[in-house]
Amino acid sequence: MSPNKDLPLKDIHLPDPISWWPLAPGWWWLAGSLLGLAVASASLWWWRRSTKIKRAARFRLREIAQNFELHGDLHLLAGELSVLSRQVGLILFGPMDGASQTGHLWLIQLDSTCRDGFFTQGAGRILAEAPYNPLLKFAPEELLAGMENWLRHLPRTSSYRDAHV
Repeated sequence: MSPNKDLPLKDIHLPDPISWWPLAPGWWWLAGSLLGLAVASASLWWWRRSTKIKRAARFRLREIAQNFELHGDLHLLAGELSVLSRQVGLILFGPMDGASQTGHLWLIQLDSTCRDGFFTQGAGRILAEAPYNPLLKFAPEELLAGMENWLRHLPRTSSYRDAHV
């Protein structure tokens, strides 16, 4: 066969190049997964940051309780718990409001962070006097349990970010 040059043939037409848009379902799944991972990571980071003081204070309370089991000194226990409550209170209320309160006013301020009146009506009221009175007797188990409950129910606040217990 010989090609005939007189035939009106048209040149081969190539299809349009494949467009990147719309994306295939796999790319949508990958983008959604990355977005979900970013949101979950940011949420976890925010939660860890906002509970940093609570975790550190509860860890310190466990150390205080373990030390008390070793030495059994009520006066030392009351002093350590008073210092812990002061540190956490200063972070919650700030140095201007927290550092200026003492005695019953300090307990009232601490009670503003809990609902059960632990510091003014419960075992926590001992913290105002026991560190300064070595002869005062109290139930250490009740005080430690109340402090644990108080620390567990502390509000999360943004002022935790730079604080250290």
